[in-house]
Amino acid sequence: MLYSDASRIDPYPGSYPPSDTGTSGLAICKVLANRGTIRGYHWARSADGFLALLQAGPVLQGMPWYNAFFHPDSVGFIDADPNWSSSGVPAGEPIGRGRRTVTCSSATRE
Repeated sequence: MLYSDASRIDPYPGSYPPSDTGTSGLAICKVLANRGTIRGYHWARSADGFLALLQAGPVLQGMPWYNAFFHPDSVGFIDADPNWSSSGVPAGEPIGRGRRTVTCSSATRE
């Protein structure tokens, strides 16, 4: 199981199972590379870098996941609550695939 393997090599205490203590995108990439599923991975450090990588293939994006994001608006935007930034951060989460709108910093491209 990918998530379980990643949780065993990440720098965070605990592993899944039995405890779901989370993991990191870096640990996921390392496991996939060790399995031969991917040849490598790259980091994007800007919105333009992210979009360039997106043109080359699939991406895995992680970010702080605020509590307000668990309640998207009627069209699926997670930052609809104007107080989202003060709602607390329970975990960092990978971003779902298959979205048509990519928002990075203050730039939106469709």
